[in-house]
Amino acid sequence: MPKPIVIEVRGEPQGITVPVDGGVRFVAVKLPVFPMDGQVFPSPEAARKAAQKLVDPRVERELTAA
Repeated sequence: MPKPIVIEVRGEPQGITVPVDGGVRFVAVKLPVFPMDGQVFPSPEAARKAAQKLVDPRVERELTAA
């Protein structure tokens, strides 16, 4: 059985992903990422990127400016 994967942003755990049909479900453990709680993502990396956008909005601005 696949194990949950810890999702970190800037070295801080923000939540975990749990395998489900069609991807992984995000379970939030920190307040900044609570809006993502329960969402299904195609991969843990997709969940990490979404968490990073919530924790550090500057990253999104830098990515769109490039």
